[in-house]
Amino acid sequence: MLCPHLKMALTKLLNEHTLEKPIYLLPPRIYGMMTLDAIIEDGEDIINLFETHHKNPVVFPGEENLLRIKRNQSYRKTYGRIKPMDIRVFYSMNSDIHFIRETVFMKEQGFQNEFDEIDEHCTFVVLYIEDMPVATCRFYEKEGKWYIGRVCTLKEFRGHSYGTLVMQEAERKLHGQTDRLYLNAQVRASHFYETLGYKKTDIISDDEGVSHVLMYKEI
Repeated sequence: MLCPHLKMALTKLLNEHTLEKPIYLLPPRIYGMMTLDAIIEDGEDIINLFETHHKNPVVFPGEENLLRIKRNQSYRKTYGRIKPMDIRVFYSMNSDIHFIRETVFMKEQGFQNEFDEIDEHCTFVVLYIEDMPVATCRFYEKEGKWYIGRVCTLKEFRGHSYGTLVMQEAERKLHGQTDRLYLNAQVRASHFYETLGYKKTDIISDDEGVSHVLMYKEI
């Protein structure tokens, strides 16, 4: 656990090294008040989160911006315990992946041609909450380039960074296989990918009347 003013130093450290232990920046108020119970309880929950997605620094859902955290109690006392979460990787389409994508892209957003031949040679990431599939993405190689796509989260589970977590798991799986990732983002959702380090190109395409922009990220 680190005090919040070490955020910049931690960013530099993580850019240079891969750490195998969870790193957690204490929220400003908890650090300032040195609330021991909150520190202990957050620590226990941070360890569990790290065991799920192995991403540093570890953050609680909705607390990506350290300066906006206003709580002075532990996360579990403020928002309730985090429900059991599991991230799984599959090498073929299954009913859980089909359910999430059909619900989000077809029923909610109105796409008709959601499933394609690319699905036949993709790797899929699925995030489960209490064994219920709630978020997914896929990744695949095409003409020597690696792409991430079909990132989506069921509507009732949004706002907890589950889309970020499946993206991070895909990136982790691809680490060492490529130094650049690509994705075609809906223009209206491109800001989400920018927050994850992706940059826009000037290549725009159309998918069933929805504009998409090609984006990339160095890894």
